[in-house]
Amino acid sequence: MAGSRWVGVGYQVAEVLRRAYATAVGRGSPAGTLDVLAQAVRLPAMPVRFSAERRQELERVAMGSNHLRPWYGPGEVDVVAEPDSEVDPLLREIEWLVRRTAGRLGRVSVAQVEPWSARPRWTPATRVLLGNTLAEAWVRGVTFAGLSHLLLAMQRLRDCDGARQLARTGVRHSTGLTRLVALDEESAPYPDAFMVDLEPAAKRRGPVAWFARFMIGQSPIDMPLGEARADIKAQAVRLDHGVAGAGHALLALLRADECLGAKRVRLPPRVRARGRGADLLRAAGMNPYRLAAKLSALPPLPDPDPGSLAAQLRWLRRGDPFLSDELVRAEERAGEISREHGHTGTGTTHFLLALLEAPSTGPLLAACRVDGAALRTRTKAELGRLSGART
Repeated sequence: MAGSRWVGVGYQVAEVLRRAYATAVGRGSPAGTLDVLAQAVRLPAMPVRFSAERRQELERVAMGSNHLRPWYGPGEVDVVAEPDSEVDPLLREIEWLVRRTAGRLGRVSVAQVEPWSARPRWTPATRVLLGNTLAEAWVRGVTFAGLSHLLLAMQRLRDCDGARQLARTGVRHSTGLTRLVALDEESAPYPDAFMVDLEPAAKRRGPVAWFARFMIGQSPIDMPLGEARADIKAQAVRLDHGVAGAGHALLALLRADECLGAKRVRLPPRVRARGRGADLLRAAGMNPYRLAAKLSALPPLPDPDPGSLAAQLRWLRRGDPFLSDELVRAEERAGEISREHGHTGTGTTHFLLALLEAPSTGPLLAACRVDGAALRTRTKAELGRLSGART
């Protein structure tokens, strides 16, 4: 869907994929559509009901204890999965989520994800399924695809293992499924906006409210910027990059803004005024698919300097990319810009201006046919306009 409006998977679909891949890693064979269906059935929001017998059968698949695995039907492997501008990055991100939590609370051990080059992948049918899931959401104007779109796409891929199992529920045609699910509803976004949930929690009483108020009080940055910064490493992983830089931060600004928009977050006026980084990027003509493609074509960023590298090694998890020197500097510079303008917090507009100063940003914007000088001028003007108000 390159060149089109950006569409991603919602939180429930991402969680289904994460669990399905964790099961595949534990089993040592590719994740298939039946693994995806088995994990979807375990979610309370599953719109199709299964008999106890079918549910138990899928439960065994979900736990990796089905004796049929790793056998796959012809419809699972005899399909061609074309490269996709969203599917391939998404699957890299899901694999990374499983890898970085190996040996922790989940069932995946460290030994099962190392060496990483020997990890199991995804069946061709699963790749086609995800592409079709995104397409089902796109044609309905939905930004984050949900379980409804996943199931409809699976049913239309009639020869895959998941569709064959789904047909045994009695819902044999897509017209029957569309009567059961709301295909025009927006799913909860992925990544889940953690800081969004702190605001309402802080207004309550008890330990949870105290923790929420503490987290908000300790953060010198606005919520939209916090969400974007949390997504930068994932953007580097999605492009298979070992070092995250300014370009990945631009992608994170765009996706975080989509997530906040899908949650219909009501930001205070001063926070909203400082958080127009994504708006300014879109107004300049930035397309996330083009940005990702051009970023992939540029030479990789150098490793951070030894001092920064040593500091990052203390808190990086398995598979995490490093943060480049230009990105570390941009995060510091954003705070400086905020203080220079007399603002009480740091938002995505400050961060965008700091990113525009990074060495790699200019060539990247030029490759995306975005006028970097004009974008910088508009961003400075936006911050100058805010300086007259108490923000």
